[in-house]
Amino acid sequence: KLFDAVFHKDVYSTYASSLNLAFQDRKRLRLRLRMSELPDLVRLPWEYLYDTRRQEFLALSIQTPIVRYVDLMHRVLPLAVDLPLRVLVVISSPDGWPTLNVENEWLTLIDSVDFLGKERRMVFEELHHPTLLDLQRKLRQGEYHILHFIGHSEFDTQAQDGLLIFEDEQGRPRPVTGQHFGRMLRAHYPMRLLVLHACKGARGGVLNPYAGVAQSVVLRGMSAVVAMQYEVTTNASQTFAREFYAAIADGHAVDVAMVNVRKAMLAAEAGAGWGTPVLFIRRQERRP
Repeated sequence: KLFDAVFHKDVYSTYASSLNLAFQDRKRLRLRLRMSELPDLVRLPWEYLYDTRRQEFLALSIQTPIVRYVDLMHRVLPLAVDLPLRVLVVISSPDGWPTLNVENEWLTLIDSVDFLGKERRMVFEELHHPTLLDLQRKLRQGEYHILHFIGHSEFDTQAQDGLLIFEDEQGRPRPVTGQHFGRMLRAHYPMRLLVLHACKGARGGVLNPYAGVAQSVVLRGMSAVVAMQYEVTTNASQTFAREFYAAIADGHAVDVAMVNVRKAMLAAEAGAGWGTPVLFIRRQERRP
C-alpha cells in the first residue's frame, strides 16, 4: 500500500523507465527519500517498500538502494583514506537502564569482524570509559573514520529531541542530545560514518523530522549515519556488523553495503528484521 501510494500513474512510469535505463547501463537507481517538509511521513517504514509488479522489496535489490536523504546547502568533500579504516567503539551501560554486558558486547562485535583486523583492512578500538569527556579526548588524540555506538537511546517527546544515553564519571546516565553529539563529531574531520546500535536512534520528531539523533548528526555535517528503527536480535546484530563492515572495507558505497547487509540478515534469520537498519546520507560521493 505504501509503494502504491507513492508510485502511482506517472510517478511509476518515470520510476520504471529510469530503472530500465539504469539496468541497461549496469548502474543502480538510488531512491533518495526527502521528507523535510513532511514530518508526518518520516516515521513510516520506508525500507519495506514493495513493488508488486516486480514482486520485490526495493531495499533488498542492489539495483534500488533506499536512503533517507538530508539535502543541505553545504557539502563535505570526500576524504581519501589509506587502509586500515579506524573504528572507535563506544559501549554505554549506565545505572538505571537495562544492563548491557559490556565485555560480551565488545567480544561479540570483535568476533564478527576479527577477519578485517587480521587483514589490516579495519581496526576496532574500544573507548573504555563511555563518557563525553573521554570521547572528546580520544577524538583529539587520534584519527578515526567511523564511530560505532552500542547502548541506549531515547526520544524526548515533550522537547522533540533525540537522546543518546552516555555515562558520567560515576556510571550514572548522561543523556546527550543529537545536536550536542553532532557538534562534537563535526569537529573531528576524518570521521565520516556513525553507526548507532541503539533502538529509537532513527526516530525523528512529529514536529521536526531532524530531531532524531541520526538526523541531527547528519544535519551537523556527518556524511552518513546508520541507525536502528526497531530492536535487533543478537544474531541479526552480529550479521549486520560482519557484513556491513566487510562491504565498507571492500570499498563499496554505503547504500550498496546496506543492501548486502539486509540480504544477509534475511538469509541468517527469517522475518522482517532486515528492514531495521536505516541509512541517512547527505551527499552522493562514493565513499563515506
